[in-house]
Amino acid sequence: MTTERQDTETGNGEKGKKKHTRMLHACMAILAIMLLLLAGFYLLRSRGRAQLERDMVGSASGMQRKRHHTSELDLELDMTSRAGVVSDMGTDAEMACAGATEHAQAKEGRVFYQGRAYDYNQDIMTFLVMGIDQRSETVQEQTQGYDGGSADAIFLVVLNPHIKKVKIIAIDRNTMADVDIYDYYGTYLETVQTQICVQHGYGDGTVKSAQYMEKAVSNFMYGLPIHGYCAINMSAIEKINDAVGGVDVVVLDDLTKWDWRLEKGKTVHLNGRRAFVYLQRRDTGIFGSAEGRLERQKQYLEAFLAKAKAQFKEDPTLPVTMFQELGPYMTTDLNLEKVIYLADLAAGFDFAGADITKIAGENVMGERYEEFYVDETAMYELILDTFYEEVNGNRY
Repeated sequence: MTTERQDTETGNGEKGKKKHTRMLHACMAILAIMLLLLAGFYLLRSRGRAQLERDMVGSASGMQRKRHHTSELDLELDMTSRAGVVSDMGTDAEMACAGATEHAQAKEGRVFYQGRAYDYNQDIMTFLVMGIDQRSETVQEQTQGYDGGSADAIFLVVLNPHIKKVKIIAIDRNTMADVDIYDYYGTYLETVQTQICVQHGYGDGTVKSAQYMEKAVSNFMYGLPIHGYCAINMSAIEKINDAVGGVDVVVLDDLTKWDWRLEKGKTVHLNGRRAFVYLQRRDTGIFGSAEGRLERQKQYLEAFLAKAKAQFKEDPTLPVTMFQELGPYMTTDLNLEKVIYLADLAAGFDFAGADITKIAGENVMGERYEEFYVDETAMYELILDTFYEEVNGNRY
């Protein structure tokens, strides 16, 4: 009996050890998988950051070099411009200007304005987001070299990791800027000043068109570095909106001719087609209707981003899911690695309505179409405020 009991206890002990060993191996396997997934995530994240820096368009030194609008600024307050008029100044002014020039040359991207020095924020990330008015519902490559569709919504989305905030700069579609003109075969012809929205049309409706717009916007804003672009067909508005369950807005314009519910002043829940109408429609017979639509788009963005951020906290995969679903409706140089990096970066960022800014200017009626002329001084100061940091708070 004693021997049988010992054999039984020994057998149970061995079974227990084997069970414990299997559980340990299973735990180790799960841990290994988790570590691999985590390593893969950080690998994709780091590769995404490297790709964004590599694919950047523009240069921070553009604020120094591309001062072709200096006549709109006060040369007595702008030491970056004063380098060209040293001979007209006294000895003290010459020394001050020479010192400013020396400092500017010492660090690329450093500019001087109203007696203060500013350095470009090298960690900032800027993306061009466009809403494209195309005939086709999904993105289709166009055979004609000037039928790529106009960019009816133009926004710069700026991620600043130093202060952990998102800022959005709205650009009026009718903004007068240098636009490159191409013929039917895609051959460059000339550069003219016209509405910046038409630059997208002089391309293939996909990558070329988006790249043309990226270049035009960067040049327009003194060579501002842009890390990526995303051109989304307006037909995708319904999908983007419904992905977060729609948003509530107080209707800013009377849009009842397209949807009887969109009566000015009423609080409406936008979903499906109604969201498209609210963001895309405008009465072209009314002067300034493009500006009114831009205000609606700004209003919508504030509500949408607030709701998207709340859902992102509950479902961190939301940006990746939306990115994949929007594939047929957009042209972008972002990929999964870049999206993962950006989603992780922006997770802890703050966003408020005050961070949606429109470049100031004046809307006038041209010979055929409305033309929006930016306030050059206001734009220059907006760029400094958004993309630059004052050097040690020192005055020069």
